[in-house]
Amino acid sequence: MKESYAKLIQHTFNFPMSPSKGEGNSSLPFHVEGGQLHFNGIPLLDTLKAQGSPLRLSYLPKITAQINKAVDIFEGAMQKLDYQADYTFCYCTKSSHYSFVMEEVLKNKAHIETSSAFDLHLIESLLNK
Repeated sequence: MKESYAKLIQHTFNFPMSPSKGEGNSSLPFHVEGGQLHFNGIPLLDTLKAQGSPLRLSYLPKITAQINKAVDIFEGAMQKLDYQADYTFCYCTKSSHYSFVMEEVLKNKAHIETSSAFDLHLIESLLNK
């Protein structure tokens, strides 16, 4: 089955889907305009020309939204199942260890998980900052 790049973005950007939203999400910040992909009104081709490729986006409001979504999903399941233990959201540092991402994660009172001794030095440096 052949899918468009826009479909791939829709699938990955909205994962996991909220049970109440169902398929699709018209608020997706990606759109094609004049044959070019835009993200939140930013033409990505212009950004690629200026910054080079590959281009990796870290959209901080989406990080916060996904943390909140995970916490809400677990809290709902815990209430439904009368689960009495605590739940702690942990962000995996290998997803992204950039300081601006880690600051966003920690701003949301998330814990962090790492499997790399190298990451411990980065985290210690961020804490000292």
